[in-house]
Amino acid sequence: FKKIVKKIKFRHMLIEKFLFNEKKNYDDCLELIKNVNSKIFVHCPRTEWKYFKDLKKFIKGKIKIEYTGYNWRIASNSIHFLDLFSFLINSEEIRLKKIKVDDKIQSKRNNYMEFYGKLNFVSNNNSSLMIDDNKKYKSSYMKIKFANFIDEIKINKGQMNLIRYKAKRKILEKNYKIPLTSKLTGKIIKNIFENKKVNLTELRKSIKLHMILFPVLLEVFYSKKSRRKFLPVT
Repeated sequence: FKKIVKKIKFRHMLIEKFLFNEKKNYDDCLELIKNVNSKIFVHCPRTEWKYFKDLKKFIKGKIKIEYTGYNWRIASNSIHFLDLFSFLINSEEIRLKKIKVDDKIQSKRNNYMEFYGKLNFVSNNNSSLMIDDNKKYKSSYMKIKFANFIDEIKINKGQMNLIRYKAKRKILEKNYKIPLTSKLTGKIIKNIFENKKVNLTELRKSIKLHMILFPVLLEVFYSKKSRRKFLPVT
């Protein structure tokens, strides 16, 4: 990344999460891009899913999001949900409220780790996000409360099955197809090069979100007294 920014002229860049595995890299990155005017986006593409783009138009005031499932790799993928939460509330002013660790496991990649458990976040306008990775869940499920609406979403086989309630009365039932990442990424890249609007988070903002998670995850895998600085998350 450092060599590219220093030696290559570019207009746009798309990089993957998890950004860096050491805190020093985030500080160095912010210094490195301080005078860079090119657009650098982080690839957390749920903000480009149609349902969430539609939902953002409805939201006014605080929201409450709950996401539950099993074996979806909370350490690695929590940034996707934190990024989505930030997008929906239009703020990076978010803090961890509570963490519960049920078990720590080896990741699919050698020398990297994962855990089962729950993370709770709260924003500066009292919106909240809860994400839970636990074997008690048979399928993935999301509930979003905003104003006097509740969206309940079952996620299965590439589909989001939405039921919307208003004052406990069902007012909408709709299916959304979850786009294949490969196709969605291609569309995002095309839009970026054509200078069309994309909803991806820019690097500076994404670093703020990553740094909410970084110290939390570091303490999940190492004791507070540990001097280890490398976060074993991809």
